[in-house]
Amino acid sequence: MKVSYNSQLSRTFIETNTPSSGKPIVYQKGDTTEKRIALTFDDGPDRIYTPQILDILREKGVPATFFVVGQQVKRFPELTQRIVREGHSIGNHTWSHPKLPKLTTSQVIQQVQSTQEEIERVTGMKSDLFRPPYGAYTAADIRVLDEHGYRSILWSVDTVDWSGLSAEEILSIVNRDKSPGGIILQHGFEALNGELDGSVQALPKMIDQLREEGYEFVTVQTLLDSN
Repeated sequence: MKVSYNSQLSRTFIETNTPSSGKPIVYQKGDTTEKRIALTFDDGPDRIYTPQILDILREKGVPATFFVVGQQVKRFPELTQRIVREGHSIGNHTWSHPKLPKLTTSQVIQQVQSTQEEIERVTGMKSDLFRPPYGAYTAADIRVLDEHGYRSILWSVDTVDWSGLSAEEILSIVNRDKSPGGIILQHGFEALNGELDGSVQALPKMIDQLREEGYEFVTVQTLLDSN
């Protein structure tokens, strides 16, 4: 899988989670009345970053949500099983990380269903969460995903960690953009060739700082289901 990120593209396609006349919701945040926040990690599992992230989360006693790529689940079934075993949530992030607007509806469905089948084969669990690669989608994509029972998830805090930011820069972004009900976007994929080192280094400090401010860490499912 070749991953190429574009933060401007991600921001361009973000919508609010305010429904309008039958239009499916795209969630950027959860319930804002309580100081809860969700950590999310995209594109794994992988052999380099996923184990480090899981070790930190286990040490800190924090649940997170991993939006996994189907072909990575197939490559690393044991790590996928560890994610579930250690109390984390899994979301669907397509089979091969394509830009959905460039696919036909049938291709989008195939990307999502094949990933769902692999997740279920490896873990015995289903997920109703979906995150579009790059944050890019069409209205038709969201409608068909909604019809297939998926809640589409974006984020309210983009750490831009894929660009090789330092731990200090990532912490500054989180401190600036955090809010109750927030969803924090990070990544975990080895093909980024060291660019995520700062993200891993920032993670324990991020957890400690947010806890000191009174935030409770929950999975995306818990965040949405408390609405």
